[in-house]
Amino acid sequence: MRKFLIVAFILALIMAGILETPANERDANEQNENAINREIDNLVKEMTTEEKIGQLVMMGIDGDNVTEDVKFLIKEYHIGGVILFDRNTKTPEQVKSLIAELNETAGDKLPLLVATDEEGGASARLKDYIKPPLPAKILGDSGDAKKAYDEMKTASKAFKELGFNVNFAPVADLNLANDRFYSTDSNAAANFVTEAASGVYEGGMIPCVKHFPGFGPVANQNGAMTVNKTKAELMATDIYPYERLKEADFPYFIMVNHVVYSALDKEPASLSKVVIKKILREELNFDGVVITDDISGGALSMYKPADRAAKAIAAGADMVLSCNTAKDTREIYLGLLDAKKKGKFSEARLNDSVKRILKAKLLLKNKAKS
Repeated sequence: MRKFLIVAFILALIMAGILETPANERDANEQNENAINREIDNLVKEMTTEEKIGQLVMMGIDGDNVTEDVKFLIKEYHIGGVILFDRNTKTPEQVKSLIAELNETAGDKLPLLVATDEEGGASARLKDYIKPPLPAKILGDSGDAKKAYDEMKTASKAFKELGFNVNFAPVADLNLANDRFYSTDSNAAANFVTEAASGVYEGGMIPCVKHFPGFGPVANQNGAMTVNKTKAELMATDIYPYERLKEADFPYFIMVNHVVYSALDKEPASLSKVVIKKILREELNFDGVVITDDISGGALSMYKPADRAAKAIAAGADMVLSCNTAKDTREIYLGLLDAKKKGKFSEARLNDSVKRILKAKLLLKNKAKS
């Protein structure tokens, strides 16, 4: 009799709407997703080609203020995002003012992604004012992945307060200099990476996990960084943390490196359709934003910056990261625009990337309201 009364009570609560069934929750999530997609589709239809191309670029800036060159690039080239480094960040007050001016320049229609690379340890910004996360290796050696969550959440909350919304962290590599990796064991690394990425998101920012497919044992061959593992070895080791991230219930970006994986492709990963389209998109079913490592880096010196960017987008990347000067950003933007006009990547390829970028921006906007 008592069991019957409990069941009846629960059913009454469900019918009254006090308890929501999983089916209703799924329906609500699906309706919300559909509404977001409709909003994005409508926005993309109204955008010019120039606006779309600009969204594909995340740029670095030279100093600690918004110069006329930077304003021009954001306003006229519709740049999608900005990354700030030590050269741009002096005090929390200065950074908050800088980001506010960058956002004001961009306007509300196409807001900026504003990124940092607060990994902790050797890679930390404003360390005199904001306590950085412990180095990844120290956290990994502790064996407690929850610590990675706590460290990244605390730091991300502080950076979010200044106006940042993307953190190029955590590192998923199984080996990297300066204690920037959690573990050489792929399963342990996966645990820490998932917790750290979750901490970034709960702190108010979108995490960007890097550097896909993983540096592993890198060899320098003829000036190019190369990994000579088989595909099966890569999937079981370096790529495994990304496989585990498929279970995550939060949005995240993935940064692709410039290493050549001899068993996969002769092109560096950031320019490889095999790496981005086949493995990351099709085999791992990743549908978030894919961004390159610094496209102006020396690892891609065999191509001009504009050609590097065009090849990356054609291969399936959504954004190209240019960490250096306004001159590089201008060259990359104009090169992408020219590549689109010459048919080096299609309108559908362009629209897919723009939709992913806008979806991330809309999710950040909605998260800020909640």
